[in-house]
Amino acid sequence: MMLDTKPLGYALRANYKEVFFLFFALVLLTNNLFFEIYRMAVFDAMPHDDYGYYLLYLIGDQGAGSTVPVPASHAYRFLAVWMAIPFYDLLPFFTFTGASPELSENYLKSLMALSFVTYISVMVTCVYAYLIARYRFGTSQMVALITLLFTYLICQHLREGLYGVDAMGVMMMTLIVYYMQNKYLYFMLVILAVFVNEKVAMVFFMLMAGRFVFYSEYRSKKYALYLLAPSIALALYAWVNIYFQLPGNGAHREYQHFLDQFITTLMFSFTLKGFILNIIPVLLLVGFYLLANSATKTISSNIYFKSSDILPLLGLVMITHLVNVDYNAGRIVMYVFPFYVPLATLGIYNLLSSNFAMQESNKLHQPIKSIS
Repeated sequence: MMLDTKPLGYALRANYKEVFFLFFALVLLTNNLFFEIYRMAVFDAMPHDDYGYYLLYLIGDQGAGSTVPVPASHAYRFLAVWMAIPFYDLLPFFTFTGASPELSENYLKSLMALSFVTYISVMVTCVYAYLIARYRFGTSQMVALITLLFTYLICQHLREGLYGVDAMGVMMMTLIVYYMQNKYLYFMLVILAVFVNEKVAMVFFMLMAGRFVFYSEYRSKKYALYLLAPSIALALYAWVNIYFQLPGNGAHREYQHFLDQFITTLMFSFTLKGFILNIIPVLLLVGFYLLANSATKTISSNIYFKSSDILPLLGLVMITHLVNVDYNAGRIVMYVFPFYVPLATLGIYNLLSSNFAMQESNKLHQPIKSIS
């Protein structure tokens, strides 16, 4: 018993009533996530990059935001912070009992706006994961809904990234995967995404470089833009990072320390905390990759997935160790999950269906006991 899927690309356009209903239902069920993200940001309950002052800087606030220096890790991610600007004034302001009186209302409004954009990014990621499963692989609505659920749960592995810009970066990843069939739209989104989070360009460069090496068709002019886009995006990132020498990313440029940093992060990963935060997420993604790869036996994945697509995961593991991210390797590798989860869900369904069919077949072939 295999899943009855329709040919790839059978419906390249989603039903927007369906999308609206999904988004609305998801918000009703998960709106508490927004309040949780905002609360954690207000009380600074988890170490994270603080983009609140950068938002104030971009809107020209005359208080602290206008004088705070912009670290490198924030500066070239300005599109992620720009997304929050409309909500700075649109959202009705509130705070929490017990919040520090030293926090100004403007700063709290910036945290609220950024928290709201993070929350919306998670919602968009979930809905587009559903659309990838439903309208790129032709799965049933049930399988697509399970994909949406898996995506929501996996987004929680972003941990402190939910209080920075990682959710926006993963949203861009999911959008690019969905629109990958349109190479011009893909090109534009990849270039824009580097100004949301540079890891998007790194992931797609590794993805397309791997395909270029292992699949001859990706060396043709037809697919040239697919490797060119992340190459240009990475060049822009490198130019900003090296030419302007912005503070805060020195460890990412000091290649002579890469080996020492690799060993340091590796040692962190072999502690109990490191096993939970770094190794388990990688193992989870490897499992999703294997399930996705098995699903390609029953459906053509076309441009959306190839067996070589394990390379971005391996590449991110290597990069996170070279730049010494301590216990954040597991959070960072989560950027690749939009490649795997929609097909992995189909792989899980096929696995369970085959097992169910085998059990039913065994029952049919069992001898009938006579009544004595």
